[in-house]
Amino acid sequence: MEAPTLPGSQLRTVFEYESTEAECVAALEFNQGRLNRRVQRTAVGQALSALFLVVWIGFIFLALYLVIEHQDGSGLWFGGVLGALSVLSLLSQLVLRRSTLRIIAAGSEALRGRRTVILEDGGLRSRGPNGERSVAWNGIRSVEEVGGQILIYLDGFSFIPISASAFVVAAERAAILADLRDA
Repeated sequence: MEAPTLPGSQLRTVFEYESTEAECVAALEFNQGRLNRRVQRTAVGQALSALFLVVWIGFIFLALYLVIEHQDGSGLWFGGVLGALSVLSLLSQLVLRRSTLRIIAAGSEALRGRRTVILEDGGLRSRGPNGERSVAWNGIRSVEEVGGQILIYLDGFSFIPISASAFVVAAERAAILADLRDA
């Protein structure tokens, strides 16, 4: 892969920024979804998804059976409790996932803190609170967009985020994004 050809000499090649907590959470959620899609493509992932679906359908049928067959009050009460516990379980997992990502984003030096990304002839350099890394253009596996920020993936999991605040205007962001994708 060749180095990006930056159209016009006006485009900057040095970008300094600091990602917000919301951007970090969005990047982590995107990354988690990306990993989940990978797992679901495997046989084990598909089997676990099918098992999860069967268990939830079983809970629904059990709750409905108890409500319909035992209308004396005990079945209705037990079916309602079973249904409520199922819904609470699902909601708690969603809240736990979101709060876990917020905790990671708030405390992660890998995502937070002042950063500099420099586009060079041979690749890009990223400097942040946890050090510096250089990546050749052919070392970039994919480039994704999430809520205005750019995620430069080095493999299936690791990425370099570039905050939307790093760009002066949308045209600059679009040009850099196009160049990174062409690299």
